[in-house]
Amino acid sequence: MEATGVCELDVATRRIMGGSDSPPDLDGPCQEEVAAAFGLGLCCAEEERGETPGREDSPSDLGETELDPGGELKSGEDKAFGKEVVLLMQALNSLATPEEKLAALCKKYADLLEESRCQQKRLKVVQKKQSQIVKEKIHLQGEHSKAILARSKLESLCRELQRHNKTLKHIDKVFKHKELQQQLMDAKLQRITEMMREVEDKQQRERDFLSLYMDKFEEFQSTLAKSNEVFTTFRQEMEKMTKKIKKLEKETTQWRTKWESNNQALLQMAEEKTLRDGHFKALQGKLELLERLCRALQKERNDLNNQLSLLQETPETPDTTQTTQTPETTQTTETTQAPEALPREPVVSEEADEEEGGGEGEAQGEGLETEGIHEAPRAPELDPTPAATHTTTAAAPPSSQPAQPPSPQD
Repeated sequence: MEATGVCELDVATRRIMGGSDSPPDLDGPCQEEVAAAFGLGLCCAEEERGETPGREDSPSDLGETELDPGGELKSGEDKAFGKEVVLLMQALNSLATPEEKLAALCKKYADLLEESRCQQKRLKVVQKKQSQIVKEKIHLQGEHSKAILARSKLESLCRELQRHNKTLKHIDKVFKHKELQQQLMDAKLQRITEMMREVEDKQQRERDFLSLYMDKFEEFQSTLAKSNEVFTTFRQEMEKMTKKIKKLEKETTQWRTKWESNNQALLQMAEEKTLRDGHFKALQGKLELLERLCRALQKERNDLNNQLSLLQETPETPDTTQTTQTPETTQTTETTQAPEALPREPVVSEEADEEEGGGEGEAQGEGLETEGIHEAPRAPELDPTPAATHTTTAAAPPSSQPAQPPSPQD
C-alpha cells in the first residue's frame, strides 16, 4: 500500500512539475523524481501552515503568470494544475496512516532537496551561461543594430548612388544635348561669321560706292558751280548776242536787198554763161578736130622726113635709078614738100576767125563742126601703112616735131 501510495505521489508530483515551469536542463527520471519530491515538500509545508496546495499564489503559478502572460494559456494551465492537485490529494488519501504519508513526503523531500542543490548548481551554471548569452545577445543586438544602421547607411548610399547614377545619366544626356546644341551653335556661328563677312564686304563695297558717289557729287557740285558761272556768262553773252542779232537783222535786211539785186545780175550772167558755154563747146569741138588733123599731119610729115632721110643716105645711082622711080614716089615727094605749109594755114585762119568772130552765134559753130566732121575723114588717105608709121615714129627725133598750139582753156 505504501509503495502504491508513493508511486501515485510520484506521478502526481511529476504531473505538477510537468505542468509548472521547469528549468530547461531538467530531463530524465531523476529530475522528474526531484521535481515530484519538491512538489510534495511544498504541499506538506502548505498543509503544515494550514494552506491548501491549490492556492493561486503558488510559485508555479507565479512562474506561469510571469512566463505566460497570455490569459487563455493561464486558464488552461490552472485547470490542469487543479486536476493534478486533486490526484495528489487522492494519492495521499490512499495511504492508511499519516505517518506513512509523512514518511513518503519526507523521503521525497530529502530527494528533492538534494536534487534542488544539484539544480541550484546547475542553475548557477545556467545563469552564467544565460548572462553570457544575454551579453552575447546584447552584443549581437548591438551588432544587429550596427548592421541595421550599416544596412540603412548602405541603402541610403545605394539610393544616393542610384541618384548619382541617375544624375550622371541625366548629366550625360544633358551633355549630349549640350554637345548637339554646341554643334548647332557652331554651325550657326559659322553661318553668322560668313554672313558677317558678306556684310563687311558689302559694307566695304558700299563705302567704296559712297566714296565714288561723294567724289562724283563733289565733281557735280564743282561742275554745277562752273555751270552757274557759265550760265551767268552765257546770259551776259545772250544779252550781247541779242543786241548783235538786232544789228545783224538790220544788216540782213540790207544784205537781202543787195542779194536780190545780185541774184538778178547772177541770172543775167548765168544766161550769158550758158551762151558762152555753148560757144565754148563748139570751139572745143573744133579744136579737137584741129588737133587730130595736126597730129595726122605731123605723123605724115615725120614719115616723109624719114623717107627723105633714107633717100639721102643712099648713094646717088645712074639715071637708071631715076628712071625706075615710079609715079608713086613722085607723088610721095610732092606730098612731103607740101605738108610743111598745109597744117598751119587752117590753124591761122581759124584763129583769125575766132578773134574776128568771137561774138558769132551758135549756128556758125555748128556749121564749122559739120565742116570739120566732113574734113576729118580725109586724113587717113594721107596716112601711110601702119608698119611705116611705126618705123617713122621710132626713128624720128623729138626735135623734128612742131610745137602744138595752146588750147583755149590755157
